[in-house]
Amino acid sequence: MIICTLDRLDHVRMAVSSLEHQTITQSRFEIIVVDNGTGSVAEALAGVAVNMPNLRVVHEPVMGLSHARNRGTREALAEVLLFMDDDAVADPGLLEAHLRQLASRPGPVATGGRIYLRWPKVRPSWVPSALESYFSGLDLGDAPRRRAVPQYPYGANMAIRRDALVELGGFSVALGRRGRNLISGEEKDLFLRVSKRGDRVDYVPDAVVHHYVLPERASRSWFLRRSWAQGRSDIAMGLIADGPMPTRRLLARACLHAWRGVVNAFAMLVPTAPSRRDTGWKMRRASMTLRWLGAAREGVALARSRGDAVAH
Repeated sequence: MIICTLDRLDHVRMAVSSLEHQTITQSRFEIIVVDNGTGSVAEALAGVAVNMPNLRVVHEPVMGLSHARNRGTREALAEVLLFMDDDAVADPGLLEAHLRQLASRPGPVATGGRIYLRWPKVRPSWVPSALESYFSGLDLGDAPRRRAVPQYPYGANMAIRRDALVELGGFSVALGRRGRNLISGEEKDLFLRVSKRGDRVDYVPDAVVHHYVLPERASRSWFLRRSWAQGRSDIAMGLIADGPMPTRRLLARACLHAWRGVVNAFAMLVPTAPSRRDTGWKMRRASMTLRWLGAAREGVALARSRGDAVAH
């Protein structure tokens, strides 16, 4: 089990504590907490560590979630790596459910579990259910199923065979959160590579975590920032997956994304049926608008950086 954290001491303490009473014995798994912050996590977990001899804390000084996850991968001794966010808590059967599915024949190379969202108070009425993925919510029902991109496990609750992750080169350090930067896409990028190898990925409904939405994320402003960052992530991830793109083509694609963003923005102003004037519909439109515009901005910025490099 690998949990990466950036100075969220109360949350990581809760996450680690939830692993104390798993349905498999502690001797069968290790917990590696990767401190990607000030180095204060080990002291914060001292009380928890008394009852958890399988707990280790390592410090990764290079900022970034992908760097932290790759450090956890290097530190791990187990054949299977399970990743969980520091603001999530595990159901008692989490590890057993992942391991049982991975041990099935023919077994998958990776698994993803169910993620219930836990809101600070009540669920905001403006959060569209179709976009709960922006908060790492995931519920594909009660039946196990095979998954493939664009459906893929989320880092709040996913497991992968260590040898496969190492062979794939780990998580891309060009993607993933860095401090307050909301660039993401490292998980989708990983599972695109898994898919290209032809490996199987399964959804495991009995592997459950509860993901606590931080109060500052239960706001429209954070949600829209997250949508903008998703657009930027889409471009960065596409260039990693498909390789370098000619500058003219990159600019053409940026113009297309900008046009889509403007169309979405105007659609919000056109009178529609009453059922489509609800807050959730408006937020879906606003989210898509900013996602397209974020993609356009990233494309133009990358094209300009190429021009600067040539000029100098």
